[in-house]
Amino acid sequence: MSRPNLVYQTTSTSSPNNFKLDLRASSFTKLRRGNGLGPFRVITLVSLDAILLSLAWLVAEAYGTPFFASPWSLQCSPFALLGILGIQIGLCAGQGLYQRGDNRHDYFGLIKALTLGHLLLVLVAFLYQPGYFVSRSTFSLAWLLSLSFTFAGRLSTDLARIGDRGDVGRSL
Repeated sequence: MSRPNLVYQTTSTSSPNNFKLDLRASSFTKLRRGNGLGPFRVITLVSLDAILLSLAWLVAEAYGTPFFASPWSLQCSPFALLGILGIQIGLCAGQGLYQRGDNRHDYFGLIKALTLGHLLLVLVAFLYQPGYFVSRSTFSLAWLLSLSFTFAGRLSTDLARIGDRGDVGRSL
């Protein structure tokens, strides 16, 4: 059995430029379940990561070595958190952690992106103003907490998605 011809020829001329695609067999519109949710999932993941990374930095500063004269202190400059979040979320996006498919579940890529982000922040902190004291315990605690919080956030969204699909009772 042969496949039906998906193109038809117009009646005005027989040149190859006048072939049009048949709209009944369109490959442009593929309707799938959850097709329009892609941007919503990306916005949700970026927002969740931003909230959890902010919380990690705030907790790390509260429990780290207190030093209020540091330009990295959120009490001295609360807008420093925007730069920190920009670097970390930008590296996560560059790693492809907000794309469709299995990239969102790449926890090793998340470790690499957040570790590189914290190393860049430490490098900038020591090169930007080397005379200031930068608390190593705050940076270390922020790194551990950001890994822990983002892992917990990603794992909870993965488990919620599995629960919504009904795959909880099925064997993997």
